[in-house]
Amino acid sequence: MENKKLLYIALFIFVSIVGFQIYVTSKQPQVCNNNGGGTGAIDQQQFIIETLQQTIRDQERALNDISKKTNLIYDTVQEATGAKNGIRGPTQTDAPYFTNPTDRHIQKLQIEARINKTKTTLPNTCFPLDQKTVCLPNFIVIGAMKAGTTFLDFYLQRHPMVAKHTKKELWFFNSYYNKGIEWYVQYFEPVVSLENPKLIGEATPFYINNPFTAARMFSTLRNAKFIMMMRDPVDRALSQYYFSLKWIDNNKGLAPHISYPESFDTMIREEIDVINTCVRGNQEYIKKQDEKKRRELAGEPIDEAAEEEFKNPFFTLHTNKNWTFYKECARCDKCFQHGNILHTSGHPSFGMIAKSLYYEQIDYWLDFFPLEQFLFVRYEDLNDRPEHVLRQVEEFLGLPAFDYGQFKAKNAVPHEPMDPELRQLLVDYFKPHNEKLYRLLNRDFGWSK
Repeated sequence: MENKKLLYIALFIFVSIVGFQIYVTSKQPQVCNNNGGGTGAIDQQQFIIETLQQTIRDQERALNDISKKTNLIYDTVQEATGAKNGIRGPTQTDAPYFTNPTDRHIQKLQIEARINKTKTTLPNTCFPLDQKTVCLPNFIVIGAMKAGTTFLDFYLQRHPMVAKHTKKELWFFNSYYNKGIEWYVQYFEPVVSLENPKLIGEATPFYINNPFTAARMFSTLRNAKFIMMMRDPVDRALSQYYFSLKWIDNNKGLAPHISYPESFDTMIREEIDVINTCVRGNQEYIKKQDEKKRRELAGEPIDEAAEEEFKNPFFTLHTNKNWTFYKECARCDKCFQHGNILHTSGHPSFGMIAKSLYYEQIDYWLDFFPLEQFLFVRYEDLNDRPEHVLRQVEEFLGLPAFDYGQFKAKNAVPHEPMDPELRQLLVDYFKPHNEKLYRLLNRDFGWSK
């Protein structure tokens, strides 16, 4: 703005000087030329005036060009400094430097060297605790139950660059978070070589479907990598059912109150009913309550049969079943984000359907972690080509290739084939959920269709 004012002042002064010269010239006595009849002096004066006028026009154009360029530069500076529209930008001042450029560069290199030394002696998941160094996992197998997590963990534990743990399923982030980090790290191999640290991992397949695990890991292990094992949801549900029968046989002394479940067919149909209630039950109840109020205000009669429709399905639909946790559904407005429904119960057969709904569980975790931090593994691939899958896992974790020797099945439970009619019911039930998963991960897993 100051530059523009100076330009206009300069233009005014220049025009004033030229005008004064014209005025002085016009007042000078005329010299007569006997040969020109007095017209020579007039022509000369007219020529001078026109020349001066042309000079003024040229100078005005030049000043206008300078003014435009100045305005452009001014606007650019204002925009860059945030001073447009009345907002003043920061004042540019030459801050004093206390060191010369060479010293500053040396200082930068020294700081980088110190950081690199810390990384070498203290890996990114390690920290000092009570005068010792403890390390948290670099990777976790988060699910799913009966999808090959035991097999994968067993062979990864044989890799020389993977730290040993004393227990596969630690359940820290879902059940024992209140015990603290010190309790958690006691199950991992102590740090032996800080120069070549091993990767630390664990495998708790119930992490994926717990509503609190993702947030807890986000605050504790933000840069960890996650491996998600997934199996055809129909087969996974059946495998869990037979696993629960075996678990009850092996733990009668520890859990005498747990009874054997109903038939697989009955349990599946009941859980589908539970999930449908949990998903839509509360919304339907609210709609029916609104309808009841409308009828009452309109004076319309409500018979006993209609009165049954206005009862909350959370408390009435499942009272005749042998599970005791349906009351949890009263606190559940979404099946996977809130409450304990579909996450925990006192029965090992619980969640045969819910734990197979991979899309809903993974999609929730994407509120906390990007897809790049996940490796999704088909159980069928691990079963058919274990060495190929372990190469993928090694590449994902940054591990060198290792010869694991001969592969043997782990924690497999034999079972009877599924009834064809029930299988088709499950195939139809899981189909839309699987398709959402395929779109999310941009991958067709090729399960029952």
